[in-house]
Amino acid sequence: MPKISTNESSTTSHVSDASQIINSAGFKKEDDEICFIRAQNCCVCYVDIVNSTRITSTIDNPEKVRKYYGIFLNTMAAIARGLEQK
Repeated sequence: MPKISTNESSTTSHVSDASQIINSAGFKKEDDEICFIRAQNCCVCYVDIVNSTRITSTIDNPEKVRKYYGIFLNTMAAIARGLEQK
């Protein structure tokens, strides 16, 4: 199996090696799982509730868990909307 390294002098051969690995795995262009129809400029932001799994594991009432996450998600959506984002 070819080695992949960051050595500048061998970058071209490693790109080719990576293509060979992908092709030998049986991947073909028509087998892509994700296809981008059009391009657009965007930014994706991930916001995490620190320790949310630990916190919600102590809540026995599913309605309270839904409310906990609902407040967070709706607040994040309101902030994005206020900044004219989708």
